[in-house]
Amino acid sequence: MTHSNDKNLLRLIKFGPISLIIFFSILVNVIVIHENKSMSDFDLLSLQEDFEATERQIIKNQVSQLYQHILVRKEAAESELKQSMELRINQAHAIASTIYNNNQHRPEHVVKALINDTLRSVSFNQGRGYYFIYTMDGVNVMHPTVPSLENKALWDMKDVKGNYIIRGLAEAASKDQRQAGFYTWWFPKPDNKQASFKKVGYSKYFAPYNWFIGTGEYVIDFESQIKQELLKEIQKMRYGDNGYFFVMDFKGNYLAHYKTDLVGLNRFNAVDAKGFPLVKEIIKVARSGEGYINYVASIMPETGEPSDKTSFVKGVKDWQWAIGTGTYLQEINEYIDDRKITIEARHQQELIKIVAISVFVSLILIVMSILISKNISLRFQNYQRKIQLDFEALEATKNKLTHMAHHDALTQLPNRVALIERINTGIALSQQVGQSLAVMFVDIDDFKKVNDNYGHSMGDRLLEHVSKRFSEVIGEGDTVCRFGGDEFIFCFPKLSSLLEAEHKVQAIQDVFRQAIPLDGKQVYTSGSIGVSMFPEDGKDAEKLISKADLVLYKSKAEQKGQFLFYDKVTHLKVKRDFKLEEELRLAITNQEFSLVYQPQICTASQQIIGVEALIRWVSPSLGFISPAEFIPLAEDIGIIEQIGEFVLEQASIDIGHYNANNENPVTLSVNISPDHLVADNFANTVLNFAKKAGLNSSYITVEITENVLIADVKKAKPVIEQLRNYGFDVSLDDFGTGYSSLSYLAELPISEIKIDRSFIDKLLVNEQAESLVKSIILIASSGHMSVVAEGVETSEQYERLREFNCDVIQGYFFDKPLSIEELSAKYIPKKN
Repeated sequence: MTHSNDKNLLRLIKFGPISLIIFFSILVNVIVIHENKSMSDFDLLSLQEDFEATERQIIKNQVSQLYQHILVRKEAAESELKQSMELRINQAHAIASTIYNNNQHRPEHVVKALINDTLRSVSFNQGRGYYFIYTMDGVNVMHPTVPSLENKALWDMKDVKGNYIIRGLAEAASKDQRQAGFYTWWFPKPDNKQASFKKVGYSKYFAPYNWFIGTGEYVIDFESQIKQELLKEIQKMRYGDNGYFFVMDFKGNYLAHYKTDLVGLNRFNAVDAKGFPLVKEIIKVARSGEGYINYVASIMPETGEPSDKTSFVKGVKDWQWAIGTGTYLQEINEYIDDRKITIEARHQQELIKIVAISVFVSLILIVMSILISKNISLRFQNYQRKIQLDFEALEATKNKLTHMAHHDALTQLPNRVALIERINTGIALSQQVGQSLAVMFVDIDDFKKVNDNYGHSMGDRLLEHVSKRFSEVIGEGDTVCRFGGDEFIFCFPKLSSLLEAEHKVQAIQDVFRQAIPLDGKQVYTSGSIGVSMFPEDGKDAEKLISKADLVLYKSKAEQKGQFLFYDKVTHLKVKRDFKLEEELRLAITNQEFSLVYQPQICTASQQIIGVEALIRWVSPSLGFISPAEFIPLAEDIGIIEQIGEFVLEQASIDIGHYNANNENPVTLSVNISPDHLVADNFANTVLNFAKKAGLNSSYITVEITENVLIADVKKAKPVIEQLRNYGFDVSLDDFGTGYSSLSYLAELPISEIKIDRSFIDKLLVNEQAESLVKSIILIASSGHMSVVAEGVETSEQYERLREFNCDVIQGYFFDKPLSIEELSAKYIPKKN
């Protein structure tokens, strides 16, 4: 019994450890393999979901860009039509003028016939367009499509809304100095007599025969032409290996498709391979706005075979179009399958190795169980390390894709998608602890100058440097992202006070205080900052970003490199600024500007010898706007030349008429913006306006301020010299307020000095001001220049200036600015 037990014990000692090691070896291998497989499956699933989300966003972005392109073309259709019509009529008018000028020796009826025959044969706009001619009292002279109307009086012809058609065209041809204009009416089309369609006409006066030459076009026809051009363009668009766009109308007709044989076919009742009514669903989604659709596509361009597909569809409701593009699930599955094959192959290799080694180790353990157990332990550690490396590689791929979806490629900062998430998270955290959150919108000032001076690659490096410095500013829980271009947004949650938010702003501003080294150059820049606060200014990310952007605009407008916190007053001011810019762009077209003239009085005779033209603007929605407010804005948005030319032209006409009816003509002074002065052919423009108004150049004084000379005296000097050569006088306005007035007098051919009203205001109460005024008059006298004192409002000021021998006085003491009618009534002597 004992022997038997010993044998059993010996057997147990001999085989027990080996059996246990083999058992646990197998158990460990099974667990490792199972965990390896589970983690691989999980990572593959996450990879697939992330890749599908990215593909869905890509097709949405593609369709959104196409939609914006369609809207731009649609909105520009009528404008393009008008430009085309104006060009055509100008060509017709030039042809008629040439025929008239070359045949004046021939009888009138022969010349008229030549003009009619020439224009009658001309057609355009794919055969729809033609010219017609009427006399200014409504008698048809030539009508190529309806010759029966010729020589008939159509003055009283109306459209379906009661508008006089021929009268309107005649008025358009005579309503302004261009003697040309547009007119709109409603008229049936030749192929649809039951309905009326909007029609735009353009007419131009032909003076030799008191005619007007015109043409007209149905807006819907031109818009149809735009649609066809867009559809041809869309049909050719491609991206990637299988990316294309399709367009169908809400009735199911394909309008554009890469398969040209589908274009023109009605597919309203079409279904996919699973019976899904995909066309009806596309139209339904397009009618409601936009959305995704999953279906089986009839063909995949790369393979020529059916494939599951996800498309993004968006409706163009005005045209009843559905536009869309999609991504094939087969492409996504192929990418995932490739990754799966690679991972599974590696897993299989590891499995084979583990099994082989386990068997080998089990055999060796029969002889040397202790050594084998140590060896097995070391080997399993190696296997686990290799498996972990595979896991890490897969995790790195996943993290890279996630990072790309949420970070900016250039700066590696979070992008807009991540920003919204982090702001909303920060709002939730701040709300839990009853604290504030700040959103700070930062814009790098004059970033375009860096690109222009050093190149875009240098601009990118500047953004990288600034981004690194921004990253050093933020603390735990804070966020900075690149919003786009040279714009960045910071999010600071859990702030205890407004003062703490201001400290954050100061930290951001400190980033710009040090120069940024770029290729050996020290580049200095600054940043403007707009700040909004949760919960005072908004409860969600979109509102906070919008309001921070709003005050950023205001901050940059006031002074670059500063910061501004959002408040309701600022909000209203910025809204008014936007409205002011919008109204200002339309002011000239809507004829909202007017001129007044302030008399300039000879100090010795107290008689009017000149006037200064002053512009006034009364906006229908904003009321009276001061020139001090809208002139700088006009310079910023680039329309100051148009305004300046309006003032020059209208003032020349007004004073030309005034002088023609007055035995004592007056001079005209016009203040010119620096941007306008250095514009191309400025001096010739002024000369042309003067000649057109019948006003001698010696009666016009161009007033300039020192800021134009400070900005670029090299550009200004030749313009001033050319003006003087043409006979115009040049006045240096606001003299004495700059830094180098005397040097300009020595360098430039100035004929007049205008003393700034700030000196006149202090003339009687400040000895220094009195000395300066006296010195200015003496300097002008020694340089053979006349002197004008502006802002004279009291008799004491007038007497003192007369004592100093000032030449001309301007101000409310003598008269306020007057309209041309008031000026004429007051200063032109009435004839008996």
